[in-house]
Amino acid sequence: MIRGIGVDLVEITRMAAAYSRHGDRLTRRICTPTEIVQMSREKDIPPKLAAIFGVKEAVMKALGTGMQGVGWQEIDTSSASVGRVDTLLCRRALDVARRLGVKQYTFSVTVSVDIVLTAAVLSGD
Repeated sequence: MIRGIGVDLVEITRMAAAYSRHGDRLTRRICTPTEIVQMSREKDIPPKLAAIFGVKEAVMKALGTGMQGVGWQEIDTSSASVGRVDTLLCRRALDVARRLGVKQYTFSVTVSVDIVLTAAVLSGD
């Protein structure tokens, strides 16, 4: 049974501009330490940062909390593909997911030249 669906669209040029202005401060705010390590291997950081940002936004929307109820560090995309929700979420995000009956998640990321499109589906029994 589907417990939540979220979609997000991120313009890579806007993420590149934000990264240019704020650099590591932005990545430390949005990304978990593991995500930062993964991103450091990328030649072109803004598309990867946009994908991480987009997945987190989509998950927040799927949880029904938006950015006000769940923090960026409570969603970790580094171990995520398809699987148990507790490999993706922690603290408040995991609490919300458990209250909703979420047992698993699936998400998709599509990157074009200009835009990253992300979708998250949270499911349960």
